[in-house]
Amino acid sequence: EKKEEDKDKSDTDRENDEVRDARVKFLKKLKDDKKLPAFDALAADLLAAFPAHLPLLKEVLARGDVDGEEGEAAPAKQERVARALHAAAAVVAAAGVDALAAHYGLKHDKEQDLALKAKCKEMDDRKAALLDALLARVERLAELLEAAPSAAALPGVSLDGIVPDGKTPLEELKGAWTLLQQWCVAKDQTLDVQQRYSKVLCAVYRRDGRAGEAGGGGGRRRT
Repeated sequence: EKKEEDKDKSDTDRENDEVRDARVKFLKKLKDDKKLPAFDALAADLLAAFPAHLPLLKEVLARGDVDGEEGEAAPAKQERVARALHAAAAVVAAAGVDALAAHYGLKHDKEQDLALKAKCKEMDDRKAALLDALLARVERLAELLEAAPSAAALPGVSLDGIVPDGKTPLEELKGAWTLLQQWCVAKDQTLDVQQRYSKVLCAVYRRDGRAGEAGGGGGRRRT
């Protein structure tokens, strides 16, 4: 059975989409099998052909948004975090913030409209990808900074190309946090997202002189 969004596509286009989707699915298998050079080669090929395909960009982010090993050297940390930030930015751009804002600004009665129901599911998936990317952005930015309350870069780490010229690391961190707050109502999220949100809240507030508002942290990453 054809998906609603595929009804106006030619058989050739539908076939191309099926091949693309199968290759994106294979990317996840390569990542899970820890065949990272093969993943990177296939991802580069797919990105050249489909630079704004959100499922592909989500897999690339999942590949890049990883914690470092114990004793990781500063240059390796900087390279790893920069890669994650680049992947997160691509997801944010592809998620379509304006389209999401327009969609969630309206109340939708999707029960009797299959096309609308499919559209709402697509938007929910895009929003989930956006939240993951925005969280990753704050988490990884904080990872390059000294322990709170300091907002200085870790020794040996350069923020060139990561923090725009004319901005301080704290301003960049707070800007990423502000965008996250626009989209994330913590109590409505999964436990994992709530834990990540709590931890990045602490990372920002403790560096912004608001330690009393930070509360407890939790989750998977040092910030």
